[in-house]
Amino acid sequence: MPCPSTPRPAMAALLALATLGGCSTFPLTTFEDRYPMREGWHRATVDRIVPADAVPALLRPACPGGMPAAQADARQWLLLDYRPAGRARQAAAPLPPQAGVAPGAAVYLRVQDCQREVALPGALR
Repeated sequence: MPCPSTPRPAMAALLALATLGGCSTFPLTTFEDRYPMREGWHRATVDRIVPADAVPALLRPACPGGMPAAQADARQWLLLDYRPAGRARQAAAPLPPQAGVAPGAAVYLRVQDCQREVALPGALR
């Protein structure tokens, strides 16, 4: 004797809706209550500090209208390793004016837009 239940097409529609809804949401992670992942912030590690002319072209931010002045004028750049969604990635960002950034240092990196930004853990924004 079959038990009363939700019809299979309706169940399939609910499952599809739940799956699609889960894929379209932004991550809710916020680092130190100041650096939300939905705004492009990630934990990163400084790999090395290099002069501007030694930054590989593939790691520089691609800016359709040209690089912002703060980045274009930067003489020192950080090469950073980070792992969005578990995949190893690299990026380059101008060396921030804060002291204490050295190879191996943990930082927060914003990579969502053309303007790359680096923040030190515990530093005020």
